[in-house]
Amino acid sequence: MLFRSHSSWLATGRAKMGLLMGQSMVYVTGGVAFSSEREIRTQYVGNQATSLTEISFTETDRKLRTGYVIGGGVEWRFAQNWSIRGEYLHASFGGQTFQFLNARGGVVPNGGYLSVQGRLANNHSRIDLGRIGVSYHF
Repeated sequence: MLFRSHSSWLATGRAKMGLLMGQSMVYVTGGVAFSSEREIRTQYVGNQATSLTEISFTETDRKLRTGYVIGGGVEWRFAQNWSIRGEYLHASFGGQTFQFLNARGGVVPNGGYLSVQGRLANNHSRIDLGRIGVSYHF
C-alpha cells in the first residue's frame, strides 16, 4: 500500500510586532493556521499471470486541520505609499488520524486478499514557506 498526503490550501490569522529602523521594519509574527489536507491510500493486489502487484483501488480521507503559525520578516518602505517585504513562516498542525475503511490485508498471488481490515494512518503536518510581497499603503 502507498500513502500520499496533499494540502490544497493554507490560511492564517496572525498578529505582527516589529522594530522600526528608518524606512525598514524587522518583525515577528504568529497566530492560528488552517489547512485542508487530503490523504490518499493506494491498495495493491497480486496478479497471478505476471506474478507482479498492480493497483486495485484508491481511498481518500479529507480533514480540516487547525494549528499554529510563527515566523518573521523584514519590510522596507521604498516610496511614500509602497513597501516590499520578505518573510518566513512555519505552520504546524500536530497529529491527525485518517481512516481508510476498505483497506485489505495480505496481498495474495491469485488477485485476492486475506482479509478486509481497514486502516488508520496518522501524520504530523508541518509547512515551511518563504514569501515576498509588495504592498500599497492608503
